[in-house]
Amino acid sequence: DYGIREVAKLHQISHALVIYWLKAFRERGLDGVKSPYTNFQTPKIVKPKMKRKTLKSRKLQTFYLKRLKSYNESSPWLVRRLLT
Repeated sequence: DYGIREVAKLHQISHALVIYWLKAFRERGLDGVKSPYTNFQTPKIVKPKMKRKTLKSRKLQTFYLKRLKSYNESSPWLVRRLLT
């Protein structure tokens, strides 16, 4: 009986890979597990999508910019002052 450290050190692989193998053996058995050295791919990390708050604030920003552009024709000094 070997521990995770001993197996990782013996085969010179990471602890995470040893744990992955143990979970895979438990779930799928010996026949269902492929060797990580043949075609092992790590799962892709999915980036979180934008939150609703940022979407709402962007809509408001574009709304205000459109308003400022319409005011630009009547008073350009006001727009310059607000944008800087």
